[in-house]
Amino acid sequence: HLTTGARRTVGLDASRAYVDIARDEAGPGVSFEVHDVTAVPFPVGGPPSAIYARLLLAHLPDPPTTVAAWSSQLAPGGVVLGLVADAPIALHGSRSRDRASIHAALWI
Repeated sequence: HLTTGARRTVGLDASRAYVDIARDEAGPGVSFEVHDVTAVPFPVGGPPSAIYARLLLAHLPDPPTTVAAWSSQLAPGGVVLGLVADAPIALHGSRSRDRASIHAALWI
C-alpha cells in the first residue's frame, strides 16, 4: 500500500483464518475481506484501479473467465496484473482482450 501510492488497498481471500491473520498484521489504509475471488462484484466499495493476483491464477478453475470478470470490475484505465511463477504479465489494458490471448498470456 505505501509503496504503490494507493489511497486504499483491499485484500481478498476465501479463508476466514487467513483474513484474520492478515487483518492483525495490516497497516493503515489496508483492509481484508473474506470473498471468493472468482465471484464479482468485489466487496471493495467501488471499482478498483488495479487488481493484482500473485501466484493465484494457476489455482483457479477457469483463469481466462475469471480474469475477464475481474477486468469488468476495473475503473476506467485500470489494470489487472498477474504474477505467475515470478513473471509479471499485464492481463488487461493490452490491445487484444479476447479469451484466447488472455489464456496464452496466463500460461507463458
